[in-house]
Amino acid sequence: MSATTQDLVHFFSYRTGVSIELPVGFESVTEDESSVTYAVLDEDGAAGPRDPQMHLQVVGEFEEDATDADRTAAVRALADGFAGVDGELLGRADRLVDEEPTATVTLRRPDADLLLHLTAAAHGSRLLSIVASTSEEAMLSSYDDAVASIRFIDL
Repeated sequence: MSATTQDLVHFFSYRTGVSIELPVGFESVTEDESSVTYAVLDEDGAAGPRDPQMHLQVVGEFEEDATDADRTAAVRALADGFAGVDGELLGRADRLVDEEPTATVTLRRPDADLLLHLTAAAHGSRLLSIVASTSEEAMLSSYDDAVASIRFIDL
């Protein structure tokens, strides 16, 4: 079930250039030169390894003369790498988000009782990795909605 607008919190990171909406309960946890992490924190202000969290990171830069085909190929290659992570592949979806190429891979890691929602995206000269994890299967659709909500902001 998709969240309604009132069930969402808007976040923006100058470091990644990504505007995103996440379910209520997520907070901005850390931000550095190329990444930001959002998570649902417990009463002690910490996020455990199985708690819902999302890490967005600029993982590469494209050459000035990179074509749309080059950017799409890089997104697909990063998603192929995600698909190679140890675990059960649940699905893969390639789509345009804010008119930019993205590819999402979902995996189950039974050894860690963890679900991974891994997205590769390109915007302008940036290649981005969006890694979300949870132990709650219902969160996967929330992560899909979050990725669909992304707006890339030119900095």
